[in-house]
Amino acid sequence: MVLALYRRYRPDTLLTVIGQEHVTEPLSRAIDSGKVHHAYLFSGPRGCGKTSTARIMARSLNCEKGPTSNPCGKCESCIALAPGGAGTVDVVEIDAATHGGVDDARELREQVGYVPIKDKYKIYIIDEAHQLSTSANNAMLKMIEEPPSHLRFIFATTEPEKMLGTIRSRTHNYAFRLVNRDVLAKHLSEICKKENIQCDAAALKAIATASGGSVRDALSLLGQFSAGMDEKGLSTEYVEWQLGLTPLGILDELGNSVLDNDLAKALEVVRNACAQGIEPHRLLSDFLNYLGIRIREADTNDRDAMSILVTAATSVSVSLSQLKSSSNPELSLDLAIARLFVQPATQVQTSAPKQSAPVLKTEVKPVEKKLEKPQPVKAFVKKDITDVADLEVRWKDIMGELSRVSRVAWLAYMDSKPLELNQTVLVVGLKDASKLMMASEMKHIDNLKNVLVSAVSLNVSIEFKHMESTNTEEVDQPNMNDESVEYKDGLSVAMEALGAVKIHEFENGGN
Repeated sequence: MVLALYRRYRPDTLLTVIGQEHVTEPLSRAIDSGKVHHAYLFSGPRGCGKTSTARIMARSLNCEKGPTSNPCGKCESCIALAPGGAGTVDVVEIDAATHGGVDDARELREQVGYVPIKDKYKIYIIDEAHQLSTSANNAMLKMIEEPPSHLRFIFATTEPEKMLGTIRSRTHNYAFRLVNRDVLAKHLSEICKKENIQCDAAALKAIATASGGSVRDALSLLGQFSAGMDEKGLSTEYVEWQLGLTPLGILDELGNSVLDNDLAKALEVVRNACAQGIEPHRLLSDFLNYLGIRIREADTNDRDAMSILVTAATSVSVSLSQLKSSSNPELSLDLAIARLFVQPATQVQTSAPKQSAPVLKTEVKPVEKKLEKPQPVKAFVKKDITDVADLEVRWKDIMGELSRVSRVAWLAYMDSKPLELNQTVLVVGLKDASKLMMASEMKHIDNLKNVLVSAVSLNVSIEFKHMESTNTEEVDQPNMNDESVEYKDGLSVAMEALGAVKIHEFENGGN
């Protein structure tokens, strides 16, 4: 059985980990200076080197010449911990996905007290650490906080936010990144040379793009394609066919037809692509990526071409989301392509000069009365405000406009009234004293000021005042000295209300 490429070319030193220099360089300096922490947390997407770096650290710490960032590769520990090595009893790798329970954590806690059998350090590499249960995390917390001098922990996870915060705070955190497409394509090219695989540069870039920046995924794809290639090797057409991508030639034809404003050609290219079995969503998605590459590589001085490409990419992006739920994908694809040629912002300049349409001269008979063009209905007719009386006339309309801007602000000012106005200050009166605090909030004041500016061109600061009751009429209230008032007791009032008549009155409770 042939060993998989991603296992055969697993890095064995920190220098051979590609695309993670922001992690490997600080770790190298820490190892060489003897400042290795007792616990590390490696986080990042899958296949970017977290577990490989953890194994390299274990190898660097337990090397006979170490700790060193460059293991000798000859001692017993280096050979056992090399890629494909048998491993050692002092470096334990645990998969938290299957051993994340509290019982596993307790068993681990019992084992960490034992000193290493052969190596300098006892190292535990816990993969998929975010799947440790809360009970397991709590069980491990004490030994991570105060571990023995011979103990080191390395956690690897794709979801660090799910890790227990108290454990994260006790580790040195390093975030791994997806590898750049060009860096990954170069790495694949070096492997192809070692494996004597004939390949195209464009094919390797397609594999690097399809892997999404994951080194392991890229090597898996390279191993799969190289196993089934013919005598031509890894050609671009073969890789595109294996990945299910739209051939670059089709994308070039489609892109050129957009730049040339040739709708008929574009629709023909799309129909031929669908006839070859290319799925519409795949075609439109690949075309969006193609437009992105063309935009990055375009001449910035050619504003017309840049405008066309940007507008086309924007339109394709919108159409792509609509195509997912379409019941007729091919028709939706045709519409998406046709929409590229009717964008109002796209002004396509072709090599052939445009012919101006002939101007028809017609004789227009004068009309007796000129019809006025109807004016749109407006909420306000702006008028200069000279005094508070003018503003008071318009206040109801102003409150109506304020209710459309902010319902909450309108509730604060609905019973208000303009009291004083000068060139800089407007004093607004409020009947309800309980609303003064609400009305004085800056956000409500700003809404009222904006409405005043837009409605009556009045730009002033606003102050508020509680309006005292202005009703000074005295109400005629009855009093005990008023002889015109007939006073009645409760029994009399009740008898009048019920229509009762007194027949006989008993005294002293007699019968």
